[in-house]
Amino acid sequence: MERALEVMDHLAARVTIAAAAAALAGSAHATFKNYPIARTSMSAAMSSAMAAAACFGMERLSHAALSGSAGLLLGGGEGGGAEESDDAPLMSRGAVMTYGSHALGGFLGGGVVGFLFQNRALSGALLFTPIMLGVGKVELDLQDYRERRMKELLELEDGNGQPTKPSS
Repeated sequence: MERALEVMDHLAARVTIAAAAAALAGSAHATFKNYPIARTSMSAAMSSAMAAAACFGMERLSHAALSGSAGLLLGGGEGGGAEESDDAPLMSRGAVMTYGSHALGGFLGGGVVGFLFQNRALSGALLFTPIMLGVGKVELDLQDYRERRMKELLELEDGNGQPTKPSS
């Protein structure tokens, strides 16, 4: 149950961001074209929220499906991980999962959106796949920033719990 609430929270945060950004873009477009601002911004926000819900919903389903078959996809055995080698991996397993789930989610969700809005599933899939890959890149960059910042903050304390001077 906790995992389901975590997934819903993940979806709600991204759909809300997409709707808010589209509302701002819709109001700017309405101002520029001299359309009714409230109606245009709400229309843009609702359309964007529906598209985001489709894409991020499919992304979460894709993530769950890829997590279950990660051992097969990434070449691992029973443990599901890639075997160790002398060469450093180009991407971590988490990055592969993020890009894979976002690409598949963009393709499937974009297909649904394209079919519903224009009756052309492939057009929607081709439009939303690169957008979702960009969102995946931003998510990985934010995660990396959080990890680096947390490490940096933890290194600022010495053994006595007193802050030390940052090394500049």
